[in-house]
Amino acid sequence: MNDEFKLVGHLQVLDEALSSLYSSQQSGKLFLFVRIYEDCDDSTFLLSEVRPSIVIDYIERKVGLKQIFSHSPSYYYKRKENMHTLYSKDFISIGVEEVYSKLLDGSLDDLFSCELACNSIGIKRHLQETYL
Repeated sequence: MNDEFKLVGHLQVLDEALSSLYSSQQSGKLFLFVRIYEDCDDSTFLLSEVRPSIVIDYIERKVGLKQIFSHSPSYYYKRKENMHTLYSKDFISIGVEEVYSKLLDGSLDDLFSCELACNSIGIKRHLQETYL
C-alpha cells in the first residue's frame, strides 16, 4: 500500500499545526493527524481514519480525541527529514493503550480548543458540502 495523502486543512495551530485533516488520494478516506511531542521532537503524529461527521463533532466539542482514536485503527507517524509527501507505507499501527499514553504525555487536550482553531469553520463547511 503506497497511498498518498493531501492536506484538507489544519484544525488547530499554535506555532505549527497541532491537528490536521488529510485525505487519501486513492480512497478518499479522511485521516485526523495529531502532533505529539516525544523527546523534544515535533515531527511525530498520531493519526486515525475518521468520518466527516466525527470531525464536525470534534470541532463542536461533542467528542474528544480519546473517543475518536478508540473507534478506528490508529497509527504512529514520524516525519522523515526533507520528506514532504505522506505515504501510508510509513504509518505504524499502534494499539489503543499506546495511543492513550501518547495523547496524555505530549499532545493536545482531549477536546477541541477554540483558542487554537485555525480554519475549522471553513473545514467544517467543506465537510458538510462535500461529504454529508
